Amino acid sequence: YRMTRNATVRDELARFCARRDDVDVDDDARALASVASGVRDGDVRVIDVVVALERELCGVEPHPRARATRALAHVACELAREVLDVQSRHTLSAFFASKLSDYAVIAHAARGAVACVDAGDDEDVEAIANGAFAGCDVQALSQADRERVLEVGVRALRANGAAAVRGAGEGDCEKACASIIAAFDGEKDPRCVLLLSDAWVILPQAFARCGDEGVAAYAANAEELYDVAASYFPVSFTPPRGDAIKITRRQLAEAVERAMCASPTFAPWAVPHALESLNPELGVQKMVDAARAVRAMGRAWGADVMREHLDVIWRAMRAALAHPNATKNENDDIDDTRHATTPMAVMTTMFASEWGGEALARRALEDACVRDAESTLMTAATTKTNACDASGDTMDTGCCGGGCGKGTSDDARGRLVIATAGRVLGAVAAASPALARQVTCVTMKTLLDAARVPSPMTTSSSTLMTSASYLALILATPVLGGALDCCARAAQGDDAGVVLSVLDDESERLVALFASAALGCLGKGDETTRRDGIVLGLAGLHMMCK
Repeated sequence: YRMTRNATVRDELARFCARRDDVDVDDDARALASVASGVRDGDVRVIDVVVALERELCGVEPHPRARATRALAHVACELAREVLDVQSRHTLSAFFASKLSDYAVIAHAARGAVACVDAGDDEDVEAIANGAFAGCDVQALSQADRERVLEVGVRALRANGAAAVRGAGEGDCEKACASIIAAFDGEKDPRCVLLLSDAWVILPQAFARCGDEGVAAYAANAEELYDVAASYFPVSFTPPRGDAIKITRRQLAEAVERAMCASPTFAPWAVPHALESLNPELGVQKMVDAARAVRAMGRAWGADVMREHLDVIWRAMRAALAHPNATKNENDDIDDTRHATTPMAVMTTMFASEWGGEALARRALEDACVRDAESTLMTAATTKTNACDASGDTMDTGCCGGGCGKGTSDDARGRLVIATAGRVLGAVAAASPALARQVTCVTMKTLLDAARVPSPMTTSSSTLMTSASYLALILATPVLGGALDCCARAAQGDDAGVVLSVLDDESERLVALFASAALGCLGKGDETTRRDGIVLGLAGLHMMCK
């Protein structure tokens, strides 16, 4: 009976290999089912199937070779996990590994290889990883075949990282690094970039499981590994209309971010590289990507790794927060704007982070921009902006618009200094209720005192006739906005039951300042300043009344 069953299978396979693809689909299905059934029942051995297909598998004609490989892949997919004995599975694994570089059969070989990896042992994984990384010039393949082979490699790494590394390097961890890098380096297709991200996340642990040699090899190649992942950052990708891939720009950016954060050994290159894109001149989207990447690095690597980079991180953050682009919304994927945010919103979360929040907040509150703001407010508080004679004949325009003869450059600089400090303090205040209280009740109080804004403030105060009150308004608006945004988030989060005043006694002074501005009591000598003051005053009152 067994000889008869073998003969039947040989005949079925011969006819199967001779047929064209997608012509006799039902006959193909019956033939493959017959082969799988014979192996499952024990009447046909895997080696018998291989022998029956020997002529086609070893032939030069691509079509029969592909059909024969398809038959073996079907056996692996159907039987590898539960039916095949270890030796049969090893035989199939070695075969599929050797065919991952055969253009004519890659699709079927990859399918069979995945089945063997998922069901196999260390020997299966090692053989298939060798075929995917060391035995194949992946970047010379077509896009579809690259994706198939890289998927096989990633599945091998995921199944048993140490075995996959041994296979990729033929026992040499340094060679394994080179083979894996070569397989992915230069990849352009977004689907393959997603696979790169998966591989890069797995690699540190995979090499660590190879012992000291693996750890040393990974460390020695860390810069090159990082460069491969970082070549895609910041991501520039617009999904084509009607594209069946369905990969969004955000999905791709998050994948690249994960690869960049795969190992703390990347930190010396990763942090400075990501911060380069926090430059406001590069646009809002790249700023958001950069801020997200730095935040992800901190979350992945922790305070000990990030500590030495906090100074350079803060300098980049300060420059970014001072620019108008910091508060602009990113122009993310056309079909998915739910997660769109601003650079400032992402940077705000860093001030509350476990990996560097306290240190970054301290740097922000002690920054030169805050000291400059205090000095500017003190100077403005002692300078009467209405001291000139507005009815004079001079044509000189001054700080109050009344012909005092003083130029506007100092006034413009003062506003810039105050606006920068306001943005920085507003971002810190938005991070957490505790920081909001510290910013409003300590730092902003000091600055309002420097501006001689009375507490409580009255519309009859002479301070209203100085430029300091208007500068104080510019400062207080973003700080109040950040503090109240923080309160709104906290009320809906885990701290909903915690009662903490973030304004305390400063609330009365702020209400009076905003109310006076809304009534047009600021900047009487300058109509533009008065109008701007009305707008800011109304905005401040609106925030406090929500």
